[in-house]
Amino acid sequence: MTKRRKFLKGIASTSLFGAVQGVTAESSSDNTVQPLGTGGAGNDEKLPVYADGRLVSHYRPDTSHEDRYILERKFESADLAERYGDPIFRYKDQILPKERVPEAVQERRKTTYTFQTKKIIGTEVENRNAEEHIRQQQSGEFELQDQADIDGNVPLYHYDPDADNEAQSRSSPLSLAWEAQDSENIKQNMENDDIGSAWQPHALTRLDEARVDKVVNLPNGGTKETDAHVMKWIADPICAIHTKQWHIRLYDVPTDGITAVGQPHRDPCDHGKLSDNENIDWKIAEARDQVADFWSDVSGISVESVSVGNTETSTEFESHDGEWTYFDDD
Repeated sequence: MTKRRKFLKGIASTSLFGAVQGVTAESSSDNTVQPLGTGGAGNDEKLPVYADGRLVSHYRPDTSHEDRYILERKFESADLAERYGDPIFRYKDQILPKERVPEAVQERRKTTYTFQTKKIIGTEVENRNAEEHIRQQQSGEFELQDQADIDGNVPLYHYDPDADNEAQSRSSPLSLAWEAQDSENIKQNMENDDIGSAWQPHALTRLDEARVDKVVNLPNGGTKETDAHVMKWIADPICAIHTKQWHIRLYDVPTDGITAVGQPHRDPCDHGKLSDNENIDWKIAEARDQVADFWSDVSGISVESVSVGNTETSTEFESHDGEWTYFDDD
C-alpha cells in the first residue's frame, strides 16, 4: 500500500529562489545572482563559495597503456584563495580510451583546454549546511499538503571530491527516488528489460574506468560514492565515435522511506570535456522523464512527481526544473 505523509508540493522555482536568495546568497562582483545555498568568498554563514575562475583540462598519454590517456582537471580561482588559502580545486584524474580524446590531442597539436567559468566549492560541512538551508527555507515558506512519502532529508546534490583534500565541488541536482528498489535492482531491471526498451551503454562507456563516480552527503553524516551507473546509448551520426547517452548515477541511502536516489542527465557528444560547462544543456528534466517512462510500465510501481527544494538557479544545470520523480512500490 502506498504510504503517505505531510509533504511540500509544487514549489515554484521563482518563489523558492526569491525566498532562499534573500537569506543565503550574496551578490557577486559582476552582480549575477548566486545559486541556492551559496555565498561569496567572505560569507560568515558557513556556506560554500560560488567562485569565479577558470577550468583547466590537461591530457597526457597513459604510459601503462598505449591506447589510453589521463585527463587532469583543475579549477583555479582567487575566491578559493581568499576563502581557503588555496586557489586550486583538483578533480580526480580520469582514464580515457583514445577514442574519447580530441583529435588535436592524439595528433599532439594541443594538450590543454582552458575555460572561464564558475563553480560551487565548499567543505563537506559547508555543502551539508547549504542543503540544510534549502530544506529549512522550504519547510518554513510553504504550506503542507498531502504528498508522496519521501523524506525531507534526502540528499539534494552530488559532488566531485577534491583529489587533494576534503573540499567538494557541487555537481548536478538529484531528481529521482525509489521507495524499495536499491541500486543493484534498478540497474538489473533497466539493463535486462525487453530489447528496445533496455538501457545499454556504448562500448566506450562500458569500461569501469570510463564511469566517473561522485559522492552524496548523507543526512546522518558521512559521504557515499556512486553505487551504480545506468546508461543508454543514443545513436547520433553527428557524434561520430564520441558517445552520446542518457546516464543515471545511483546512490543507496539510509533514509526513512527511501532506498535509493539518482541523478539523471544526457551526456553530450564530448561528455562536456571540451566545452564550457555553463553552455551545455544536460537535459536533466528530460532525462528524469526518460527514466519515468521506463518505470511507468513496471507492474507494481507507482510513478509520482514531487519537489524537495533543490531548484537550480545556476546556468550550468538550469535544465533541472525542481521536480523529482518518486517510484513508490504499491
